Amino acid sequence: MAFSRRLRVRLLGATALIAAATVPIVTIPATATGAERTAAAVNAGGYWMYGADGGTFAFGSAGFLGAARSQSNDIIGMAASRSGAGYWMADDDGDVFASGDANVFGARASSLDNVAAFAARPQGDGYWLATRTGGLESYGKAPSFPGVTVKESKRITTLASTVSGAGAWMAAVDGGVFTFGDAAFLGSMGGVRLNQPVVGMAPTPSGRGYWLVASDGGIFSFGDAGFFGSTGNLQLVQPVVGMASTATGRGYWLVASDGGVFAFGDARFYGSLGGIRLNAPVRGMVAGPPGPDPVFEPVHTSPPGTPGVPAPPGTPAPPASPVATLVGAGDIAQCGSSGPAASKAEATAKLLDGVPRNSSTVVYTTGDNVYNDGTATEFKNCYAPTWGRHKDRTRPVPGNHDYNTAGASGYYGYFGAAAGQAGKGWYSYDLGAWHVVVLNSNCSSIGGCGAGSAQEQWLRADLAASSARCTVAMWHHPRFNSGRTHGNNMEVAPLWSALYDYGADVILNGHVHVYERFAPQTPDARADSAHGIRQFTVGTGGASGYAFETTPQPNSEVRRTGTDGVLKLTLRADGYDFNFLAVAGQTFSDSGSGTCHGRP
Repeated sequence: MAFSRRLRVRLLGATALIAAATVPIVTIPATATGAERTAAAVNAGGYWMYGADGGTFAFGSAGFLGAARSQSNDIIGMAASRSGAGYWMADDDGDVFASGDANVFGARASSLDNVAAFAARPQGDGYWLATRTGGLESYGKAPSFPGVTVKESKRITTLASTVSGAGAWMAAVDGGVFTFGDAAFLGSMGGVRLNQPVVGMAPTPSGRGYWLVASDGGIFSFGDAGFFGSTGNLQLVQPVVGMASTATGRGYWLVASDGGVFAFGDARFYGSLGGIRLNAPVRGMVAGPPGPDPVFEPVHTSPPGTPGVPAPPGTPAPPASPVATLVGAGDIAQCGSSGPAASKAEATAKLLDGVPRNSSTVVYTTGDNVYNDGTATEFKNCYAPTWGRHKDRTRPVPGNHDYNTAGASGYYGYFGAAAGQAGKGWYSYDLGAWHVVVLNSNCSSIGGCGAGSAQEQWLRADLAASSARCTVAMWHHPRFNSGRTHGNNMEVAPLWSALYDYGADVILNGHVHVYERFAPQTPDARADSAHGIRQFTVGTGGASGYAFETTPQPNSEVRRTGTDGVLKLTLRADGYDFNFLAVAGQTFSDSGSGTCHGRP
């Protein structure tokens, strides 16, 4: 049997991100037409990593559904349910744990810690456990097979199901491959002296090929499995422990024990745990379900070129674009000692779970993403298990609590490129027919927000260059506030003025832990139904609520505290619909519509 241990590498640098993916940004040439921009959408995907202690980390379209609770045994395998809305994990004495829509079909009643691998049928109705020495146990509708016998020195390390679920492959530490049922033998490394032991296996979607991966990241491909690269010639910080293939079979991911991820072929990098101190090592990974990415232009973080020329009066509106959706809130993940599952951020995250994923839906935040200090640990332990499962479609805003960590390093490190340039935090993008502007109201940390400041100059240049009829802007500290805490914020008044001058329609804020809606108004709080901006304060993501003053601010239309929820904006070509969605058990709601307008 001829084989090749090829060492060509196409490595996507793993960054220290936790429990969910960075927002995928589609890089589109500046000369692309509207049709080309639409066609630039790509199918998303994702993956789960699982730790020896049952910790689960979800990236991309793979949703976090809970961790295993193995008391004293190491987790040795994981598999996803047919829908991708559930998964199993198994430990080394044969206990099986199920989350989401995965069902337990049985587990071994034994105190022997000799289970080495786990695999589930693609149909989701059964699974196998494999022992170190080749024993194979079946549960549910997984067919039973007699197993094999191998020496402990050539122990079994991995197990995979065929597409039909009527067969399985096992691979040993020396690269020997064993087949059962309708699994075809397509080659192995048995009898070949390897530099490092084989630690993982992944079949191709056709079932007519498979890959083996060694702990140094060397890849061995058999059948119709293509070679797309390896880490076999790199010096790794920690050894590779597993792999997963993409749905197309034209790429794969490798994962190291520190959670570092390496992507090859058409496998996209959605995030990693590289550089993060873990309680227990990562044991492997599983590919998540495919799903659509939001289609974003690259964020604009520097002033555009020559400002655009305003359209003459009477110029027809641009053609209608597909309806888009913005949904989110601020002041979100506050776990304390209760943990993420008991935090109110989990309740608001479930509202996001109910908003369908499509190419024109974006989750926004309005700052104070995690409490109390925006550290990397808080993002990992509190934000990531809740709102973090929507990180792949999130465009964030920094809050003052995010800046309790010097330079908001936890915030920028967690969200990566989706947060704009570190040290600035302002950026913009187009969504449907709308232009979306994200600003940083932590003014003292970025050189000020006043007229002539770097951010204010960038904002005016960005708005001048935009050809969108409709504009929404968001940042943390609200200019107008009827809450008893914080009061009005005058520092952001120059930003309001710039947005009003260029005909912006909606502003979204957080900081005050309430929901408040204002009527369209001018920067100096005069009602203006023709050209005014409507401000929403949505500090309802999960943090404890604040009280209101007895006398509200001028133009305040609706006020609510004590109700957690998210604000959903449906963005049409000529206007918007708004709908406040309260968490389960709460009855408050607020909805309505608005029309886009031009410059005053």
